[in-house]
Amino acid sequence: MNNAWHLTPILTGRILLGLLILPAISWAMEPLTFDETLQRALAQQPSVQAYQSAASAAREQAQEAAQLPDPQLKFGVINMPITGSDSLRLNRDDMTMSTIGLMQNMVRPVKRVAASAQLQEQAEVLSANSKNMARLIKRDAALAWLDVFAAEKTSEMRQRLLDELHAERQVAATQLASGAVTATELLQQDAQIAMTNDQLLMSQREARKARNILTRWLGDVAARPLSPNLPILNTPLLTAEQASIAQHPLVIAAEHNVEANRHQAELATAEDLPNWSWEVMVGQRQSSRADMVSVQLTVDLPWQKQNRQRHQQAAALANVQQAEFLAEDQRRALSTDAADAQSDYDTAQAREQEYMQRLIPATTAALATAQAAYQVGKTPLSSVWLARRAVLDVELEHWLIRIDRLRALVRLQYVVGNEEVSL
Repeated sequence: MNNAWHLTPILTGRILLGLLILPAISWAMEPLTFDETLQRALAQQPSVQAYQSAASAAREQAQEAAQLPDPQLKFGVINMPITGSDSLRLNRDDMTMSTIGLMQNMVRPVKRVAASAQLQEQAEVLSANSKNMARLIKRDAALAWLDVFAAEKTSEMRQRLLDELHAERQVAATQLASGAVTATELLQQDAQIAMTNDQLLMSQREARKARNILTRWLGDVAARPLSPNLPILNTPLLTAEQASIAQHPLVIAAEHNVEANRHQAELATAEDLPNWSWEVMVGQRQSSRADMVSVQLTVDLPWQKQNRQRHQQAAALANVQQAEFLAEDQRRALSTDAADAQSDYDTAQAREQEYMQRLIPATTAALATAQAAYQVGKTPLSSVWLARRAVLDVELEHWLIRIDRLRALVRLQYVVGNEEVSL
């Protein structure tokens, strides 16, 4: 009785600890859905915020570039002797005076406007890259989830087929003595088992590799089992495909890059216009000597225009052409990607209809016919096994077709960005 009283707090502590651990275990084993994968991938990637921070920095620099530079305050001593009896004296020589002055560089407005506009366009490029990065993360995380689902579903179906083959092999071995099954048939079954086992090992390897890629986006959460259900898709709306491509972040970034280079060309052209500066200085002399004031204007002399400014302008115009070519190439690449994804989507949809309407009913009916014939002794059991394997093969291929259709839709949404496509 006394020992039981001492054990009660220990047991109570273990029970409480178990109650705390169980919810964590339950959460860890909760199926990882497609939607949760996308949400977590977007929430845990710093690259999007990095682009946004860079865009914010460029906008701040654009504001600064539009302003005149800060004025300069000058202090000094002019004409102080350094030799003779009056060396280093400020009150002996009539020319010696202490000075204070103010200088302002006057940068041409056209230069400041062009520089500010260029930085603003660069900020827009970075902002568009941020949006594209979000699309990329969403696409790659979605494809990684689908790859894991496909590999694990393939492993599951291969394991079922392998179990069927082992069961068939055991039944066939018992029929060897009666002559219903030959040794050659048993060897053929052994080869089929070995081949299926090799396929299972390969699919398990693909599943591990797919999990590693998913870990890139989700971290340890990627170790959770996947939801057994594929996401439900709506019919994609692709009637405005070209217009959607024009709104793709990569195209927008390329167009802003063109504008940034144009402003750079404007800035290079404006270099022909010289800057100028003004300076006011007051000099104080000692004793009764008169104080002095100086006013000075400074103007740049771009005297080597042919060797300097003209080359800068030519280089800037060449950069504009390069940016325009790259923008057009980006449009073509995205258009090609959309066409490829659309083709894969249409093919997968047509294949799924073929499987649903013809192949699946045909293999199911063939299995039922083989089972009925075996029950009345018209066909051997091997015919039933063969029809069963055909059903499993068709079921696996049907799963893979559905996943291929999803992959195509994910790729298509990255290009088109259709918000009415539900993933």
